Amino acid sequence: MRLLLLVVVSMLLGCQPAEPPAEATTEKPSADTDVAAPKKLIRLSPDGPEGVGLKSAGAEGEREHMYYSTPTSEWVSAGVWEAEPYESGPDVPGYSEFMYIIEGSVTLVDEHGREETFEAGDAMFIPRGVTHYWKQSEVIRKYWVIFDEGEPDQWADRTAADSFIRFEPHGPEGKLTGEGRTREHMYYAARGEKLSAGVWEADPSTSDEFHEPDYTELMCILEGSVTIIDDAGNVELVQAGDVVLVPKGMRYQWKQDEYIRKYWVIFDAD
Repeated sequence: MRLLLLVVVSMLLGCQPAEPPAEATTEKPSADTDVAAPKKLIRLSPDGPEGVGLKSAGAEGEREHMYYSTPTSEWVSAGVWEAEPYESGPDVPGYSEFMYIIEGSVTLVDEHGREETFEAGDAMFIPRGVTHYWKQSEVIRKYWVIFDEGEPDQWADRTAADSFIRFEPHGPEGKLTGEGRTREHMYYAARGEKLSAGVWEADPSTSDEFHEPDYTELMCILEGSVTIIDDAGNVELVQAGDVVLVPKGMRYQWKQDEYIRKYWVIFDAD
């Protein structure tokens, strides 16, 4: 009888579900210990990303792709935009905008009657708070950077010529200033040089030093080339005609074997 009881107990124990396996001892890293993916160079295309293209920008006849924006404000961003012919104004933006025209043309008129037309290949800048009219008689496409939100600062120091600013590829009167291997002209700066735009040139220079800027920079390469290598080992040749964006915090090396010239916009700075 005792033997039969032992057999029954053994059978019952054998039918019980197995205990769940112990949980893995590896804990999920906290936010403080997570390693963020390395930031990469962003190439802007006049047609938007391959397979994505340009999509409606909200207004009829407008299409765009935003390549970069901050988590806190869509008014600190960069991308490509196109629009069918239209006119608007008076417009008084609460941000500054850099524009590099890819195709088409537009005429800007300020509140004092100054009028100027910008065409494909031109770069221009509208400081925040400038009253202006936009007259566009054909399809236009442009790269843009908008930043520097708020009221105009030191507006009393600006002249009528500052209502919209034409960038010259070699600077005013065809020359840039500076000593050593680099020369530049800053067409716009607000609240320090970390919110700025201009044209820059440099003689060849190669260094293994890594840069990690606390700002974002858009570069429109006008002449020459440079190789940019990030800390993940990605190698990007950037040359005349390219428009690229280095996101804030990206670690990279700048290897320049020839003369280079570029328009720059520095924004989204710490």
